[in-house]
Amino acid sequence: MQMIGELWNAAQKNPHLVLAASLLGLFVAVCFFKPFFEDWSGFWECLKFWQTPDVISMFRGEWIDNKWARLKLFIWFGLSIGTAILAFYQLPGMFPHLFHKTA
Repeated sequence: MQMIGELWNAAQKNPHLVLAASLLGLFVAVCFFKPFFEDWSGFWECLKFWQTPDVISMFRGEWIDNKWARLKLFIWFGLSIGTAILAFYQLPGMFPHLFHKTA
């Protein structure tokens, strides 16, 4: 809950920085979508595997596919969110005339 409050305070103090960091994270998500999932059906299949328990995947003979789908989702989400977080902390130092540091 404290993290949400800190994000809200940062958005109020420096909305341009939060917007720029979010847009960079979204840009990375869009850029890596096709290499990871190929199309929307691949993405929905990964979400389906994410919701399927491992035991059920084992009995269906899809355990390896389940693990691979979860790994793709984790890496894709991690790259996107990691880019946004990194941009939030690095943009003020790279472009001090555009973004001021938030305390």
